[in-house]
Amino acid sequence: MATTGLNINKTDVYYTLINNEVYALRFKAILADIPSLTERELCIVKNDINDDINRMGPVILRGNNTFPNCLKKSKMVLFDKQTDRKYSKIGINCVIAEIAPLGEERVWKKWGNDSKKSFNPYHIHRTIEDCVGDVNPVFIRHRNEYLWPTQAYAVSLDEITPDQFVWENTGTPNIYGLLVWRLKTWTWDGYRACKGNVYTVNNRMGYHNSYNYPLFDLLDGKFLFDEDLLEHSYSTMEECHKYNSIAVHLFINQ
Repeated sequence: MATTGLNINKTDVYYTLINNEVYALRFKAILADIPSLTERELCIVKNDINDDINRMGPVILRGNNTFPNCLKKSKMVLFDKQTDRKYSKIGINCVIAEIAPLGEERVWKKWGNDSKKSFNPYHIHRTIEDCVGDVNPVFIRHRNEYLWPTQAYAVSLDEITPDQFVWENTGTPNIYGLLVWRLKTWTWDGYRACKGNVYTVNNRMGYHNSYNYPLFDLLDGKFLFDEDLLEHSYSTMEECHKYNSIAVHLFINQ
């Protein structure tokens, strides 16, 4: 499990109000869509450059500042309320919990909740007293739009990124003028190696992700990837060619 410093886990018991009664709960998953990472979600290691994966060279941002084209050793930093990081648009999209007394599973999603099968994540607390007094919540409403934990979440990319994948710069700043890195990998499409964005499966753990963005579980500190993709993806074009071949059909009597 990746080292993140998050003070929320699967084993501790938390408390929430449902229909004016206090219920104990345990978290099963806390999921965030991460379609890409910008400078606001990264602590970039300037020498995070490897000739094997950075064939396009460094990215020029402003003046004499250079940034790696691909990232492996830099840190992902989420939910940081300091400086410009507070404007990050990544928030928690889904919280899955089991509720006392029988461990009924309930799911909160950013969009489209079933009122009978969900709960209010903004009113989850560590003690019964805090729950009744509605103080010291586990999550906050950041900028009136995003569900955030009360502390920043930082983890090294090499701890959470499989060897077959790499965070590669898109080459174009976003609408806010920020550099953007997306998770890329090489796959074989039948006759050639192709590099593309990494996606995840729909309806992962009961959460419908309409864009198939990479989904990150904050509790386990890992991305939820399709096993099929992990088995058939490669870190470089050369590796992809090495382990695959083109089917060629010739005349029998040629």
